[in-house]
Amino acid sequence: MRLFPAARVLEIPTASHLVVEDATDLVNETIENFLTAQIELPSQNAPIALDPKEIANTLYGRFVLEASKRPFQDAAIVPSVWGNNISYHHINYSDIKSLVARYHRGLCTLGLRSGDKVLFLVKPGIDFLALAFAVMAEGAVPIFIDPGIDRKYLIQALGDIKADVFIGTQKAHFLRILKKDLFSSLRFHVIANEWGVTGGPTLSVLKRFASTPELPAKYSNIGMVAFTSGATGVPKGVIFTQEMLIAQLFVFREEFGILPGGKDLPLLPMFSLFQLANGVTSVFPPLDPSEPLALDPSKVVRIIKDLSISYSFGSPTLWRKIAEYCQRIRITLPTMRGVFMAGAAVPPSVVKIVKEATSNGDVFTPYGATEALPVTKAPADDLLRDAPKEARSGEKGAYVGKPIIGIKLRIIAEESGAIPEISSVKYLSPYEIGEIIVSGPTVSPAYLNRPDADAIGKIKDGQGFWHRMGDMGYLDEAGGLYYCGRKSHIVRSEGRDFHSVPIEELFNMHPRVARSALVSVAGNPAIVIEPISSCWPEKEEDARQFKDELKFIASSNEICKNINKFFFHPSFPVDRRHNAKIYRDKLGEWALSIDKASRRIIHAG
Repeated sequence: MRLFPAARVLEIPTASHLVVEDATDLVNETIENFLTAQIELPSQNAPIALDPKEIANTLYGRFVLEASKRPFQDAAIVPSVWGNNISYHHINYSDIKSLVARYHRGLCTLGLRSGDKVLFLVKPGIDFLALAFAVMAEGAVPIFIDPGIDRKYLIQALGDIKADVFIGTQKAHFLRILKKDLFSSLRFHVIANEWGVTGGPTLSVLKRFASTPELPAKYSNIGMVAFTSGATGVPKGVIFTQEMLIAQLFVFREEFGILPGGKDLPLLPMFSLFQLANGVTSVFPPLDPSEPLALDPSKVVRIIKDLSISYSFGSPTLWRKIAEYCQRIRITLPTMRGVFMAGAAVPPSVVKIVKEATSNGDVFTPYGATEALPVTKAPADDLLRDAPKEARSGEKGAYVGKPIIGIKLRIIAEESGAIPEISSVKYLSPYEIGEIIVSGPTVSPAYLNRPDADAIGKIKDGQGFWHRMGDMGYLDEAGGLYYCGRKSHIVRSEGRDFHSVPIEELFNMHPRVARSALVSVAGNPAIVIEPISSCWPEKEEDARQFKDELKFIASSNEICKNINKFFFHPSFPVDRRHNAKIYRDKLGEWALSIDKASRRIIHAG
């Protein structure tokens, strides 16, 4: 096709070199039609001119534009770890663009259509990027599910999706075989490996297709769908419109300074899609997305140094692990220009240690959610310089910064049900704790096939809308936001609301506490403590003394003086995506069972 751009080329990917024998009817019909045609046939292979304005308004279009600007820059780098050795596989923008075109042509031949819902369970890396953009090029919608999602939630998510196409690893396709009823809507599937044992086309089949000429890109208002982590309820598919994606690209470049030519280490794989479309190289760490806490910090630090990594987005849990390793071996990461930690409240101690590890860069703790990413940003210097300001009720929330460009943020009086119109809400004054609502171009307008969630989560405002974050917080007089925890984590007792973040931070300051969790036990607030592993109270006397110290902290602070139940847990249940969001409902059930058992023992005694 490159050598003969005016020729009509018939592609038969399943045929061998004996084309006439392998596809006799098709070949004969094609030759006959060509020889008997009375008119000059137009070339099917001439390059297709795309409207620059139209293509620039999609995530796929931005990728194409970046590929034309920087064909020989690395688009992605994949480290391979063998013992103590690390090798690197590079692919530049020109080559990944060709791979996208091959996959696009192959998927279209298999039957991909504009508007198709394409379920993605693909390992992070080059094929993840190429397949996702190949799907977007046809105006189909890639749908991403957290690989660490709870099995029962995965089943419900698959029911919500009703996918037309499934692209997944060989392992993921065993689920398709075992749960056939959940995949009854599929028209075809692809195994995202070079070979497969479950039947169906593989990547080796898609790679047989030519990369030129490019098929025309098709527009879809929905760019992609990403499911929430499910840390505070049933995961929901969040719709990302093209307008929302383009606005997010702008924010990452202009607000956070993630500039073309840099290298990013995304500890959350979905961010690699944004970086590829922004001219930034993605380096995929040796990390299992379903078990991110198994990350080896020594390997990550070596990769950062070998490749001069510039940026990274990850949970505070993962970056604390990396920073603690740097502290132990007394090194810094001077090439890092920005570290972005999100997914849970980030303690000042973690900000401080990460800031020390990234000696020449800045550390940010952007606040947001899958539905609204990002909402605010707070540089480390602000977090470490200024003491938190108290709410009127005495709580000290976690400061998460001021709204980014284009975002409107308000605090409203808490409501338990749906709020149909914004005109019915009560806005709260600075330093009053209430629900956080946001509006702006980086906010998702709806969930996938969940009108019930839309009714609860969205508030109409004329032709626009506000999104209820599901979080509690307050504003200071300068518009800075203080995060107080999830609305669903409030413990209500004796006419008072106990908020998780301000209370837990008090107990986290104890030198033997790794983290704490506010839970409800029989309707009353209680604290579950995960001690530092070396400080676990082995003896009953040690546990009693530890609890006395915790009770003293409680009695010394007005916001938690009524808390008198404390429990020790060896390892908190947390979400797999960030390893930072604590499953307080599970901890509460566990603490209640321990409390009931201890009361039975006392009663028997």
